[in-house]
Amino acid sequence: MRIFVAALLTILSWTVLADEVTFISEQTSSLRLVSYNQGLTTFGGTLRIRGHFLAESNRTPSEETTYRVVFYPDKASKRILPYDKDRGRVNEIWLRNTDQALALLGTTENVRLLQSGKINAFSGTAKISISSYQSSVDCDERNYSAEIVNKRGNVTQLATGASFPEDFGC
Repeated sequence: MRIFVAALLTILSWTVLADEVTFISEQTSSLRLVSYNQGLTTFGGTLRIRGHFLAESNRTPSEETTYRVVFYPDKASKRILPYDKDRGRVNEIWLRNTDQALALLGTTENVRLLQSGKINAFSGTAKISISSYQSSVDCDERNYSAEIVNKRGNVTQLATGASFPEDFGC
């Protein structure tokens, strides 16, 4: 009964009345709703999650190279991550502090190869802690992002050279 009441209070506390958006999680989460401002929902707290990641470089037409690290939570982690109840569970989280994500998740060699342009991407599995969890809608799609705080245990490097699809984005 106490778990039911706690879950109910959590769901009610995450209801964003301005746009009738309700964030829920299937299990109790340490992330708490902090603010909702012009479509950006921010949660406070730190949460440990597990899953796969993909770090990729992207060269723009002006020859500027940007990097992106995306985390794909496993099933257990998806149950504790708050999500928009009308749009379904979180499938991916963009790690906004890219330099720190690369340093924590990549081997020195993989990061060097990525930054030198000799590989386009590398991937692996990891246990990480995130904070500053946020959600917004862009291109009519619900997006989630966070900052990586640290990693727990060893990171398993799975592959190098993989990349996002050509039509990535809007």
